[in-house]
Amino acid sequence: MSIRKKKNDKSCFLQLEGAVDISQATEFKQRLIEAFDQGKKLRLSFEKTAHLDVTAVQLLWAAAQEARRAGVGIEVEGEVPQPILLALSAAGFEQFPITAIPQ
Repeated sequence: MSIRKKKNDKSCFLQLEGAVDISQATEFKQRLIEAFDQGKKLRLSFEKTAHLDVTAVQLLWAAAQEARRAGVGIEVEGEVPQPILLALSAAGFEQFPITAIPQ
């Protein structure tokens, strides 16, 4: 897994690549914390993500809750691959609280 980070004046962008699982949980959590510390909207891309395990889904869920509390929001940029949608659904997050950015 790799996490590419870009930021601008209005948002922080994280592009998740490969498999995101428990072995990367610490790094993923740190990147999410850094994004929220900037007080900007978080944009995520799953286009190059092959797999999310339940740990990654839980971190995303916690991030969405934190974003709501902070009033900054999280948006998904681009297409979400079917395996990622299935992982979210299998974890019970059919109503995942993240907004997709229209293409």
